[in-house]
Amino acid sequence: LIYAGFWFYLALNTRQGVVQWIEQQRLRGFTIRYDSLEATGFPFSIKLELTNPGFGAPTAINPWGWEGAKLQLAIKPWDMNNIQARTVGSQMLAFPVNGGMQAFTGEVQEALGYFRLAGGNPEKLRIVLSGVDLKPEKTGLGPIEISAADFALEQLENGTVNYQTPSWSLEGSAGAFSLPWLRKSPLGDNVRRLVIDGRLMGSLDNDPLIESLENW
Repeated sequence: LIYAGFWFYLALNTRQGVVQWIEQQRLRGFTIRYDSLEATGFPFSIKLELTNPGFGAPTAINPWGWEGAKLQLAIKPWDMNNIQARTVGSQMLAFPVNGGMQAFTGEVQEALGYFRLAGGNPEKLRIVLSGVDLKPEKTGLGPIEISAADFALEQLENGTVNYQTPSWSLEGSAGAFSLPWLRKSPLGDNVRRLVIDGRLMGSLDNDPLIESLENW
């Protein structure tokens, strides 16, 4: 009974925290919508399920938008700093291609996102994709097809570090994939395999990206 009360307390607080976060992002210019937001998962996890979610940044320099049938956020009651996001099924992704906004629609077998927080800030992000098949709404563009991919971005040092110290790592690999913006590249639009293992030496400022890269 004590644990059940503890779980419901955390579930309600977590749901309310997500609602507040959504309102904060809307004030920053993002568009976020959903039909319903329910807390499930008792007793071993807290799962927040959003029906017909949509996220977008229409006023950004490079605007984008995403819509799906469902989005599930899951955490463990005893570990609130590790969050898993999961979506499957029908998806829509929109972003600029060749100077104009283009929409891609289709199916995703599974898309997983793992987030680890430290002091409320993201410390590690891992993205796992399988069976991505999104077709363009306009002709003349190639599809977005990804058989499988697994990439992880992790912060190694917090704060400002010198150019001899790695501050972030990026590791991962992808199986056969095809992306529309690769069509005009020397690689062509079909890549059989991609492997990345990199480190960012030094740290980036909190200035706009171009200025931060120039300073770095």
